[in-house]
Amino acid sequence: GRTGLRGRIDELLTQWGEGKNGLLRRYDRDRYMFIFENRYLEEISGAKFDILGKIHAAANPSGIHATLSVGVAFADRENPEGDIFKDADTALYRVKEDGKNGFLVSDDL
Repeated sequence: GRTGLRGRIDELLTQWGEGKNGLLRRYDRDRYMFIFENRYLEEISGAKFDILGKIHAAANPSGIHATLSVGVAFADRENPEGDIFKDADTALYRVKEDGKNGFLVSDDL
């Protein structure tokens, strides 16, 4: 299994996603995708500060803390012909522009 800071982040994100009928996958070194049903959005949004805090509390042996930037998009949104992944990515980069360690729903842009 994975060890160190990345392993701890994998573990925390997996625990956060449990019980939400979702699919959590790492698709790049430090990038994850979590696909879940809209009915879990309120629960996930309500727990966003919990997971942001847990990820930030994780540190590597040098004392460097991790941050989590989250972009969210919906399949059943106003613009269904748009690209859901592009919408989520746009929200993600807006969080990063605003200093990282945040959570933004594409509808809020």
